[in-house]
Amino acid sequence: MAYSDIKNPSEHFNTVLYTGDGSADQSMTGVGFQPDFLWIKRRNASERHVLTSTQMVQADGAYKWIDCSDTAGQFAGGTGVASFDSDGFSIKTSDSTWNASGSTYALWGWKANGGTTSSNTDGDVTSTVQVN
Repeated sequence: MAYSDIKNPSEHFNTVLYTGDGSADQSMTGVGFQPDFLWIKRRNASERHVLTSTQMVQADGAYKWIDCSDTAGQFAGGTGVASFDSDGFSIKTSDSTWNASGSTYALWGWKANGGTTSSNTDGDVTSTVQVN
């Protein structure tokens, strides 16, 4: 298997801390690239870990997302990430999970392959993947 050196890891992964302002359509910037996968956690209160990616389809103007503490699968309903932008992402609505006024959050962003997917046929089940 061939490996390549990553000269600047911050071009592929970054952590950003932000404070919610309670508004809809807030742009979260400072990632340094357009992320393909996001993990977001509220820091100043007990709140779920949420994950979303460019591979998850949009519903009601926001990407579907996964709650790490729930076994229900994907969630939708118009809350969460509205778009993956060149330096971060935009929130569709404000709520305690994504953007409550005065709440502090951590986001971890990964760059994968700009939304371009391919099929992985290793094993018995073919899966759609996005890799960097």
